[in-house]
Parts: sequence; C-alpha cells; structure tokens
Amino acid sequence: MEAKVSETLGSMQEDLKGTYYSLTGMDKATQQKLIDDHFLFKEGDRFLQAANACRFWPTGRGIFHNDNKTFLVWVNEEDHLRIISMQKGGDLKQVYSRLVHVSLVTRVCSRLVHVSLVTRVCSRLAH
Repeated sequence: MEAKVSETLGSMQEDLKGTYYSLTGMDKATQQKLIDDHFLFKEGDRFLQAANACRFWPTGRGIFHNDNKTFLVWVNEEDHLRIISMQKGGDLKQVYSRLVHVSLVTRVCSRLVHVSLVTRVCSRLAH
C-alpha cells in the first residue's frame, strides 16, 4: 500500500506538490526536521501495541507533505491513510477546497483496502 500511495502522491501538481518520506531508512536529520515541524508520528503508542498495530514498525509507514505544509498524508500510522488539510487563519473554504482537490488520492486508495480496514479507531468510522 505504501508504494501505491507514495506513487500517487508523487504525481500531485501545483500547490499539492510535495515530498513523501518513508520511515524505513529515514536519516536522523530528516526525522528531526519532521519532529520539529510536529508532523512525524512516533513508535511506542501503548494502545497501538495492544492492538498489535505496529508489529512491523517502521516498514510500510511514511508521511507526505506539500511544499507549503498545508496538506499532509500519514500512511499506516493509526489509520491506513490519514489525510490532513490545514492552514493558519480561519479560511475553512480553502481548507475544504484542498481536500476536494485531492479526491484522486482517496479514490485510488479506496480501491486498495476495504472500508473495514481503513481505520483502527472505530469512532472515526461514525463521522
């Protein structure tokens, strides 16, 4: 799944163009930069460990962000995909428009996994 998602994200254009970082083989400088930006998720969550959700850490996990750092995708953290659109200020229309613009990603990835496998956090399925 990580390979297909990173390939799809690599084809993003314009304001969504960015970089995918695989956790496998990530160097310490890149890891520290992503931690400093508050983008990198960490190994060792006791709830994920109890659910046996991180037994092959860091294989198959990564993070993408666009050049403006307003669009992020976490791959295989708690959810198989977590798509985040954010920015400073209160322009919700722009944040929502960015999510609509990336519908290609969700269409491609929805073919990869069944809905029951999209999240490990059941409360997220109700929203």
